[in-house]
Amino acid sequence: MLDELRDGILILDRNLTIRWLNESLQEMLSIRREEVLGSNASRLYLMSLMSLMGEAQTRHAITSLQKRKAVSCLNCRIHLPGQKERLFTYSSRILLKGPFIGAWIVRFSSNAAHAQHEAAPLEAEASEDAATP
Repeated sequence: MLDELRDGILILDRNLTIRWLNESLQEMLSIRREEVLGSNASRLYLMSLMSLMGEAQTRHAITSLQKRKAVSCLNCRIHLPGQKERLFTYSSRILLKGPFIGAWIVRFSSNAAHAQHEAAPLEAEASEDAATP
């Protein structure tokens, strides 16, 4: 189900071990899920994200995970290979209750994808209005 999302999703356990990442994040980072499952998130951040997000933003993201502090909205410019620079919003949230308490959900939202998604219903409404006599 999470593979259907355009946003990149990373799931970490309470020890910051990578438990899962969706297809969008695999494409964004040019990695395969099997290469990183079971490894520490810091390794992934330093190995793949630093070159995409820049050192300051990557270090901020790592530090917030280590200090167990959520990041609600870290805007970053990501340089994807073979593409022009894209704007993303990085956010992380720790689960505070339930069976997965202490686990993390990390999300990379493409600002362009959200703009397209939000515009689509408006375009549909406009075409419906034009078709109504």
